[in-house]
Amino acid sequence: MKRLAAIDLGSLTVRLAVAEVTGPGEFTVVRHCREITRLGQGLADTGRLAPEAVDRTLAVLARFVEEMQALGVERCQAAGTQA
Repeated sequence: MKRLAAIDLGSLTVRLAVAEVTGPGEFTVVRHCREITRLGQGLADTGRLAPEAVDRTLAVLARFVEEMQALGVERCQAAGTQA
């Protein structure tokens, strides 16, 4: 069965959801995880993303890519929801 993933990049948390398509318009979530990266740390004060926050977020995204590969994800869509 086809597996799809979604990544939500927020100002505090990065989330991954992996789902298996079970029929037309139907799916079952097979994995959901989240990591607090604080991507928006200091953003309100400086108007910029802090390099250390970006590094934390990129490290989590790299782990999520490994997770998706291990689960056989065929397609992934990511969206920034806050930061």
